[in-house]
Amino acid sequence: MASLCHCPPHNPNAEHLSQCYLAHCNSDAGECCLFFQQWYTSSMNFVCTWLTDRMDLQLHIYQLKILIRLVKKAYRDFRLQGVLDSTLNSKTYETVRNRLTVEEATASVSEGGGLQGITMKDSDEEDEEED
Repeated sequence: MASLCHCPPHNPNAEHLSQCYLAHCNSDAGECCLFFQQWYTSSMNFVCTWLTDRMDLQLHIYQLKILIRLVKKAYRDFRLQGVLDSTLNSKTYETVRNRLTVEEATASVSEGGGLQGITMKDSDEEDEEED
């Protein structure tokens, strides 16, 4: 750990090492933020592509439940990691969200409550309450 901030090897006390580590983490904050933004963007692109490939097919109720949970959790978790709202609410995310909302409406009519309370709307309401 001492090599992270070029701490001299003759001063290995815990406080000094902690300060060096924190300085290293702070210098990498921008890189971490960029990493999370790229990770979120690539995840949403993957889901969007997967849904686009199945545009003519209705999702199975289990696929829909898993995708709703996955998208909601990704949105919340990456928001907590400091990903900017402009990245979180990208056109790709809006496309995924709209498709899942339509699939949810279709499933609620055809399945009669098969989603067991899992909805895309929940994430919108929870986000408004947090603000």
